[in-house]
Amino acid sequence: MPKRSYSMQRRVALEAETRECIVRATVALHARHGALATTYAMIAKRAQVATQTVYNHFPDDSALLGACTGHVLDRAPPLALEKIRSVRSPAARCSASAVLAAPAAAPVVPEAARAAAPVVKGAASTRR
Repeated sequence: MPKRSYSMQRRVALEAETRECIVRATVALHARHGALATTYAMIAKRAQVATQTVYNHFPDDSALLGACTGHVLDRAPPLALEKIRSVRSPAARCSASAVLAAPAAAPVVPEAARAAAPVVKGAASTRR
């Protein structure tokens, strides 16, 4: 009887599915509770996996945060960079970036832009 070749395609697919489930659960929990308040146990419960499974996929917080950032960025609409570049003042550019990235946050953006203006201005003056 000839040896049957073994490929790990099914196992790899299941691992990727589990990883994606963990990342989606983490993103949702970070949105609700914040990254610092979200524990691996909370993530495991939401993803319906064992806590050790979360640790196996993401041994430290930086790996988990990196995966979450990638997950969000992959799904975010592209920014209209030409619109941002056309704005001259740093504070207005900051405001335009925020509005383009999160239109629902537009009502609070002017306050954020005013608060960020001294920081942006200070950063610009240190480059000279």
